[in-house]
Amino acid sequence: MLFDKKPVGKLFKFGKAFSFYTMLAFLTGVLYLIVFGHGFLEENIWSFAIVFAVMILINVAFPRILKMIKRNSLSDGMFEGSKEFAEKVSVVITWITLTATYFIGVGLVFIFSRLAGKKFIEIKTKKKASYWIEKKESGKIEEMF
Repeated sequence: MLFDKKPVGKLFKFGKAFSFYTMLAFLTGVLYLIVFGHGFLEENIWSFAIVFAVMILINVAFPRILKMIKRNSLSDGMFEGSKEFAEKVSVVITWITLTATYFIGVGLVFIFSRLAGKKFIEIKTKKKASYWIEKKESGKIEEMF
């Protein structure tokens, strides 16, 4: 399994490219319809479901069926193309969600802390012998921190 040699023939490359680009075209089409075709998916949900099922059959089930019948380079290529597409889409989705989370989470904390007058990090440095901040002990917990 670790040292399995993957085929590199024309049929393998065709299967890999076919699977990758059909899935990419489907995703692009769905994103286009969501952004620009207002109400299209709601009106044609059954057509969308049929096309989605066909895409799954072509790109996921068909290579596995071919592999069960007879292992060939077309099924291996289609499987590799599906896997490559899934890996690239997951990287993009992860990047987008983490970036949005960072800007929303850190940005909102920064804005609200500035509005409240709270500074978590002292940015301006002053020439001092020590930068140790003495803790003010008072009776109220709000004044201590």
